[in-house]
Amino acid sequence: MINRRQLVIIANNGSSTGNFLPGVQEDVENYRDFFRSNEGGAWDDSEIVPKHCGWTESDLIGHLSNCKTLGIDYCLIVFTGHGYFCNNSPVFELSSGNEVSLEKIKQAVWDCRCLMIADSCQKIHTVSENLMLSKSFSFSSSAYGRMFYVQAYNALLEQVTPHSFTFASAVSKDEEAIDTDRGGLYSSSLLAAASRIKSSSFLSRVWSIKDVHDQAIAGVRTGSANRQHPQITTNSLHWPPFLIKL
Repeated sequence: MINRRQLVIIANNGSSTGNFLPGVQEDVENYRDFFRSNEGGAWDDSEIVPKHCGWTESDLIGHLSNCKTLGIDYCLIVFTGHGYFCNNSPVFELSSGNEVSLEKIKQAVWDCRCLMIADSCQKIHTVSENLMLSKSFSFSSSAYGRMFYVQAYNALLEQVTPHSFTFASAVSKDEEAIDTDRGGLYSSSLLAAASRIKSSSFLSRVWSIKDVHDQAIAGVRTGSANRQHPQITTNSLHWPPFLIKL
């Protein structure tokens, strides 16, 4: 049973080190608004970590490592900002002089189910050297309270393998992620796909991150002139939920 959830949105627009990314703040607000909505899982403000910018590696890893102690069953991490690829792992630039690898994040959240969404570059920096199972939910009416969305979202979340890690990336290895003043190309495409699904005639159910990611790919490839290829991986038999459509 999923008792506690936590959403961590990490942002770094690069303003203190140059190479400013105008869409990062848009991503923060858009993701926060989406996840707080009923369709995004009805996340409560108490489930959302208020800190977005200025993370250090030690602060972030310490915070994530403490999830099990706090009784967190599911951790959703969103990163928007600068990044690169080094030593066989994506690396995320948290703040000036602070960065963290995907592998360290995986290790920190090992005790929880975790989904990480990253809208950042993975250009290679040279240094010395599954099965998709979608669980459908049939809804007969849209007249449900907020708790209904939480329960429907968590019902699919409970199917996710314990100690699993799912990683949705804006790019493939050695690619750059495009940023716009409306947000990162991947993030805006992902949320636009969720919006289309919500207003479409698609089957009413809980849509996984893989479902929505797949719907967003075409927009990302078109918007990047086929230079950006989003990727998603998991070590779970079930993909974590992303959108509830009634």
